[in-house]
Amino acid sequence: MPLLHIHLNQQSQTVKLMHDLKPQTLFLRQIIINKDIENSMNADNEGLTIDLHHMFNGFEIMSNISSDNKLFIPVHSRALAPTPDPFIYPFHIKLNAEEIKREFLIECFKKDGKTPISFEQTGPDNDGHYKTIDLYFEYQTAQHFETLIGTEPGFHSAVGQH
Repeated sequence: MPLLHIHLNQQSQTVKLMHDLKPQTLFLRQIIINKDIENSMNADNEGLTIDLHHMFNGFEIMSNISSDNKLFIPVHSRALAPTPDPFIYPFHIKLNAEEIKREFLIECFKKDGKTPISFEQTGPDNDGHYKTIDLYFEYQTAQHFETLIGTEPGFHSAVGQH
């Protein structure tokens, strides 16, 4: 199965893919977060919200703590370390995606889903900023459905069959 990798290094980032993805099922398999952690986080910051609204164009993720298509990740502080290990979150979330455009916006917020997170250290006392966030989605096919239906000898489409 093909893999869609989205690398984020800005709070508000336009993702540009080689081509769009036609409607199909995507599986969110893993999120890897690299973050500077030199001081412990307070309870208000122990969490990350990734707004996937523009990617999915529908209501794939609903929550009682944030609006549609915002994925909440419970990022917690760790002990002081010169080079903190990345946070690795394995997921097996099945999402039925409408067409994913070639270009879309993803935004990252603190736990509240409203306050932007920082990807830049602005001073010596500003610990806990994010370095990178990587999302890994597995999906069915990188081909467009128009090129698959009826192109191979003996290929029978299930579209329109009962």
